[in-house]
Amino acid sequence: MLDKKQLQHLADLAKIELSDEELKKLLKDLNEILDYVSKVEKIDLNGVDPMIGGPAFSAAAAGLPLREDRYDRNDEREEVALRIIKNFPQTEDNFLKVPKIIDR
Repeated sequence: MLDKKQLQHLADLAKIELSDEELKKLLKDLNEILDYVSKVEKIDLNGVDPMIGGPAFSAAAAGLPLREDRYDRNDEREEVALRIIKNFPQTEDNFLKVPKIIDR
């Protein structure tokens, strides 16, 4: 379970300003999520076969048609990047200039 001090520390690290009301609501919501995850972790899955479609799922194993792998140099990507740079409000040497957001 998270306490208010820990959550405030995380918010500070993430550079997020939270009002007391937001902090209380977020603390309640996060603790409910952590409680649920704790319950899920305790479920005994011994003897339960994995379902297809999970992390071990592959299209080949399911018998789905596969496309042919091929190397295709896509010049369109470079063209799109140049269009973005051309239309961006501020650029310098093909880099996008944005406002500074971190003081360190």
